Amino acid sequence: MREAVVVATTSLVVSIVAAVAAVVATAIALASARYTRQQANAAERANAIETKRLHTELTPELAIKVILAKSEMIGAASLNIRLTGPAGLDRLDAVTLRIREDRLQYWPRRTPEKIYGPFTFLSESRSGEPAREFGPFTLAKNEPYGTVLKVSAPPSTKIIDGRSEWHDKPVRVEVTCQRDGYEPWIILAEVMAIRANDL
Repeated sequence: MREAVVVATTSLVVSIVAAVAAVVATAIALASARYTRQQANAAERANAIETKRLHTELTPELAIKVILAKSEMIGAASLNIRLTGPAGLDRLDAVTLRIREDRLQYWPRRTPEKIYGPFTFLSESRSGEPAREFGPFTLAKNEPYGTVLKVSAPPSTKIIDGRSEWHDKPVRVEVTCQRDGYEPWIILAEVMAIRANDL
């Protein structure tokens, strides 16, 4: 009888020890999984910070010139753009130029058909109508790319003393730069036009 009690007690102790071991193992597994998740989250945050830092460091440095024809009788100009830096960026896979609207406050819900600004791009369509955008095109470092601008005809109500309201005002350009593996960069520039004679 006494031996039976000892065996039963021993079995009970073994069961309790096994149960405790199982609980401890489960707790360890949960703690390990939680730690792994925390490590993964920390690595993801660190990677996001590093990606953002690298994206900022690689922000394209652009030289943009708008060159007027030598004669004021010629209603055209050229826009030249060149990638000058930074050191870690040797090219852009796609560049799109856009004439920024000067007077969007008058059209809060839609972009007007008329482009209010000193220049427009020449449309590639047969109509030859003014275009707001040009591109995309590739741009290698220190290799200039040029396109033609057309002088805009301002509304008659915006001509004062024979000059338009944007006379001697900068060309407002938005440049969207893309490189595989990175989020696009959007660069805003205001470029004063210079006469070819002044170069």
